[in-house]
Amino acid sequence: MDANEIDVEVQDLVERIRAASAGGTLRVSNGTPELLPEPPSSLPPVPGVDHLAPKSLKSQRVSELIAAAEKAVHVDRHIPKFLRRLFRKQGKYDQTILDLVSQLAKRIEQMHNHASLLYEHLKVQTRWLEIVASSRDTATRAIAQTIEHATGLEQELSRLTAEAASEADDLRTLQARQAQVESRVERLDSLSAQTDDRQRQYEAALQRIEDATAAARADLARTEERHLRDSAFLKSQITIYADLLRSISPERGASRKTTARQAVDEAHARSLDAFYVAFEDRFRGPRDEVKCRLEVYVPYILKAEAGSEERPVLDLGCGRGEWLELLQESHLTAHGVDLNQLMVQLCTEQQLRVTAGDALEYVTHSPPESLGAITAFHLIEHLPFAQLMELVQQSWRALRPGGLLIFETPNPANIQVGAHYFYRDYTHRRPLPADSTEFLVANAGFREVTVLPLNSAEALEIDTDNDDLTRRFNEFFYGPQDYAVIAVK
Repeated sequence: MDANEIDVEVQDLVERIRAASAGGTLRVSNGTPELLPEPPSSLPPVPGVDHLAPKSLKSQRVSELIAAAEKAVHVDRHIPKFLRRLFRKQGKYDQTILDLVSQLAKRIEQMHNHASLLYEHLKVQTRWLEIVASSRDTATRAIAQTIEHATGLEQELSRLTAEAASEADDLRTLQARQAQVESRVERLDSLSAQTDDRQRQYEAALQRIEDATAAARADLARTEERHLRDSAFLKSQITIYADLLRSISPERGASRKTTARQAVDEAHARSLDAFYVAFEDRFRGPRDEVKCRLEVYVPYILKAEAGSEERPVLDLGCGRGEWLELLQESHLTAHGVDLNQLMVQLCTEQQLRVTAGDALEYVTHSPPESLGAITAFHLIEHLPFAQLMELVQQSWRALRPGGLLIFETPNPANIQVGAHYFYRDYTHRRPLPADSTEFLVANAGFREVTVLPLNSAEALEIDTDNDDLTRRFNEFFYGPQDYAVIAVK
């Protein structure tokens, strides 16, 4: 403040100072001293913080204002000396006020901070109270639902109790009935035991009857078969001797072209027929056993769609007719050919279609593509090679497209067969290895040529125990005794 710029009445200023000294305090406002009321001796008590609500205070601004006021209290050295005393007294007064204000500001700031903490605490408490209120509502609803559910359960329990009482009555009734039923069951068990004993006796008796019946049927079948053979043999012998007597009869001997020697040869041939029938019975085996071994070929016939009137099966060297009988039982059309007159007669008596004649000639005279299948079981080992090759070629000619060819013959890879069993039959020419027969058939134009091993003597095999030598021994001595070459045209 510049002293030259102060424009006041000195006398007036002095009077005011005196008045201030007597009962008040001066302050300068707009360059003019004014009386101020006497400051209080102490600050009023601060209300408790529990009654204060938090509010925003600009603490920094208050501090700045107090600092500015403290700065203004100090008497400027440019003030005239006669006024300095006045201003010093005013400064002390102002300083006192500033100290009180400063204390008040600090107190207010403390209260504000405390109020802020209380406010944050109240917010947390308020949030907690909201959660508690929400939980209380949820719990109230849950309790209401629980009470309602408990009421329902109580009603259900009452209903179940009533039902249980009713069921208990029913149970007592059922127990009484059960006791009656158990008594009856005991009586029935006793009767059942007696019945079982009688049933076992009846079954034992029935089994004995069945065994006796089976034995009688087997004896009857053997007797009938023997009767057929004997009848055919006797008829053959009667025919042989009748022809022989006619050939040497003096009345007709000159007119007959057949010489006595030819009649003897024919009679010898017929006797060979009878011998071969007996030979088959001895070494070929019973009819049922042979039929069982031949069942393996039926699926091949069905797959080739053979056995119909348009695609019949021709069996060459049909023998006793086991294969023809099996085909007949399978409702398949088949025809047989055999040179043995006695065999043909046996087949005819069993209602089988058989023609007496040479197999190769029959196939040769068959129309082209007229047969569905040609079979020959243990025939090809009786033929010379030239006739065998001709038979294969004529079979290819006589079969329909897709027709089936089956040749079964002894397997010389089995040493017992190749070295012994094969030569039991005096009419066998030579063993035929499987790969040679397979090549012969394939070379004639057949396709899908396969070799089917048959009739292994597995029951006689030695336990190999993973021994290669024993395995090969079993293969050579107990391996397949027969094989079949199966081919398609």
